[in-house]
Amino acid sequence: MGTNLQCSLLLEAYIDKNGSRYWYAFAPMSIYGQDASYKDTHVWEAEPRIIFGQNCRKYFSQGYQIGPDDTLPD
Repeated sequence: MGTNLQCSLLLEAYIDKNGSRYWYAFAPMSIYGQDASYKDTHVWEAEPRIIFGQNCRKYFSQGYQIGPDDTLPD
C-alpha cells in the first residue's frame, strides 16, 4: 500500500550447533485484518481490530523455527 506501512516483519538470523537458523515475528500496524504465508503455508493472522467500542489487541507476534527441509536463502 505505498508508504502506508500495514505490517512489520522482524527477522533474526543466527547460527547455533544445528547450523544457520532464523526467527521471524509480525507486528500489525493498522486496524485491518492481515495474514501471511510462507511456502504456501499459512503462518500468521491478525484479526481486524475495532478501535471504538471494543478493546483491541495492540500487537501480535509469532515465532518460527526453520524446519529440517527448509533452507536459508543465499
